[in-house]
Amino acid sequence: AAQFNYALHLELGIGVAKNAREAVHWYVKASEQGHVKAQLNLGLCYQFGSGVKQSYEEAKNWLSKSADGGSAEGMFNLAVLYGDAAAGMVDHTRAAELYTKAAKLGYPPAMFNLGVYYENGMGGLEPDKAKAMELYRKAAAKNYKNAIDLLKERE
Repeated sequence: AAQFNYALHLELGIGVAKNAREAVHWYVKASEQGHVKAQLNLGLCYQFGSGVKQSYEEAKNWLSKSADGGSAEGMFNLAVLYGDAAAGMVDHTRAAELYTKAAKLGYPPAMFNLGVYYENGMGGLEPDKAKAMELYRKAAAKNYKNAIDLLKERE
């Protein structure tokens, strides 16, 4: 936990100078010991090339570990990666599965994205506007801005 916290402080520049490369070093140490949040952040570093050379494969590796460790945020970000054409690994069925798991854990961004999948019949899901609206409302009830804005537009 201390390694993760130090990495986070380095990444954000809290009490120390920002240093993305050094943050990655400490995220790796914490990740290798099974710290799920460190695995998530390390995956995001690889996805966006923060402190490391961008690598979607490494991003997938670390986000998968975070998701497998039960992190709803890890599941969500891995699903986003599976929906990103630039990453070259589009798999909307797998993304839908991950959004579903994260939504069941109460993660609002996953609820919203799963709603989009239901609304558009993506990832092997049958189009279901009522289910989509239900998910948007659940996300909005948790103060998720995208859902709140969408509902204001539609209602």
